[in-house]
Amino acid sequence: MDGNPVFSDFSMEINSGTKMLIKGRSGSGKTSLFKLLLGFAQPDTGNIRINGLALDKTHIREIRNSFFYLSQDVDLPHETGRTLIARLERLNREHPLVIDSLGHFLTLLDLPPSLLEKKIPVLSGGERQRLGLLMGFLLDRPIWLLDEPTSALDDAMKEIVVDYITAMDKTILVVSHDRVWEAHPDITKFNWR
Repeated sequence: MDGNPVFSDFSMEINSGTKMLIKGRSGSGKTSLFKLLLGFAQPDTGNIRINGLALDKTHIREIRNSFFYLSQDVDLPHETGRTLIARLERLNREHPLVIDSLGHFLTLLDLPPSLLEKKIPVLSGGERQRLGLLMGFLLDRPIWLLDEPTSALDDAMKEIVVDYITAMDKTILVVSHDRVWEAHPDITKFNWR
């Protein structure tokens, strides 16, 4: 780090149910904003509140349990999709997965059930991205942070994913350079610096 602030004098209020595209040049701090919202980084000054709760040690677990985050690298463990789903089921007993919709989401994302038996590192970039989105649908959390979530998808799948996500009753923040997000009528655009 060169010691320069990523952003300063920044204030933003996002209402529940908002669908927002955060646009800006590469390296301008959009991913850093997501890290702050997830509590992986702390602001030098000021504070972050989510659903009225201060993002601090007291509330971090509760706040993180309200988020689904898909990184631009789709950081998934080196196991099968089926093993990952089983692990998520064990970890989310308080908020069970929407496992009865697994078939629906596989069809929506054009993923064959056999893909769940493959180890994640052997999947293509587009398959990993769709598998990451599948995990989000199954977790069914109220706030989604999506960092370049459609970059490895073909144009037809981008349209399907964007239409489905923007129709969900969730708060969605998207960082993307894909024009399909910007063209969608239900997305608020926020120009980041």
